[in-house]
Formats: sequence, structure tokens, C-alpha cells
Amino acid sequence: MKMLLGVLFCAGLAAGAYGDLESFDLSGFASPPETFLEQQISEMVKEHRKGDLEDARGIQTRLARYYRDKGDAGRAAVAEKLASASEPTPVTNAASAPAQARGEEKSGVSGAPSQAEAPPVRGSEFHGRYYRMEGRLLHTWDFNEDGTFYHATVISGSRTGERGEFEVKKGEMILRVKSQASAFMAQGVGGRSTVLGGGQEASEEVRRLKFKPLGPGGSEGILLDGQKLKPKSW
Repeated sequence: MKMLLGVLFCAGLAAGAYGDLESFDLSGFASPPETFLEQQISEMVKEHRKGDLEDARGIQTRLARYYRDKGDAGRAAVAEKLASASEPTPVTNAASAPAQARGEEKSGVSGAPSQAEAPPVRGSEFHGRYYRMEGRLLHTWDFNEDGTFYHATVISGSRTGERGEFEVKKGEMILRVKSQASAFMAQGVGGRSTVLGGGQEASEEVRRLKFKPLGPGGSEGILLDGQKLKPKSW
């Protein structure tokens, strides 16, 4: 088995590190995916955009953890090697520093606006639907054109959500939470019934988070409080 894994891994490196990194082995999953984690990883693979190596490393790492917990050491080792072999190596080019400095100085003289000087986006002008995985926890964010938002967290049959208004200006997002709710689903005694529960309450919380759209209008995702969220298609 070790020899086979070594051959597969070496052959993959010969085909190109980027291509291997973005080849996700879901052959150990049920068909269709059964568990919550299998469904999450499958959705991440489906939403992956070619060339997003940071996202690909995250998926490979998650696959490795999934297979390791399942006892599938072979697939776990391959995913771990792909993720670790693709880690970027910092490269410093001292010769390019003066040229870069000259370019920045020239840009400043010409009066061309830098990215940091881009005009702020008002909440009503920014809208989109995004998600982020944290282990088995799924975050979804819906920012609507009318300046309202909905944020939900989902894990193992439990769901919490909050609604309110948002505004984007000067590199930050201001959230004004108006209500919070929770819901859960569990098996009853003996596993012969389903128990549903939850609650809702009003809120007046205000949060200020660092915000940056990725791509025109956030088409490639957003950075919210330092966390990258990807566009949601469902």
C-alpha cells in the first residue's frame, strides 16, 4: 500500500503541482453523500473555482481530516501530501524593490487613485450571497439590495440566524442586528420520532467589521472581519 501511494503521489507531481492540488478524491464518499460533512465537502468541491489555490489547499486539508477520522489512511495521506506540497514559498526579489517604489511614486505624481483610495460602497449598492466553512460549521450570508442582511450558521441539524441592516463605508461593514433566532431538529426517545424546537428574540446589537470585496462588486468573494467568504450559488 505504501509503495502504491508513493507511485501515485510522484506521478501526480510530475503532472504539475497545481493540477494535482485541484484534483479532489471523493471516491471514499457515499453516493450520493450521506453525512453532513460529506455533503459540505462535496458542495465545497462543486463551488471551487479553478486557480483558487488557497481554497484548494483548504479542501485537501479537510479531505485529509475526513479520511483520517474515517480510518482511511491511504486517501488521507494523499490529501495531506497534496496540501503540504503546494504550500507557497515566499520569494523576495530585492532588485525589483526600487522599480516598484519608482512605479508607486510615479503613480502618486500622476494623481491616479490607488486601490486604498477607492470610493466607499454604500450598503444599498453592495449585495450578494456568500458562505464559509469552519470545520463542520457552515456560515451563510445574504446581503440584499435594500440594505438588509441575513446570517445563518448550520451544524448537525441545528441552525441559528440573525437579521438586520448593513452599511459599507471606509473599508468596514456596519451590522445593525435586529433579531436573532435558533432552531434544532433531534430524534425523540427510542429514535421513533422527531423533535423540533427553537426560539426568536429581538436585538439591538451593532457590530463594525473590516470589509473588502474581492473582484468587481464582490464577484469573487469578500473578506469579512479577516475571513474569506465565497460566492454562494444555492
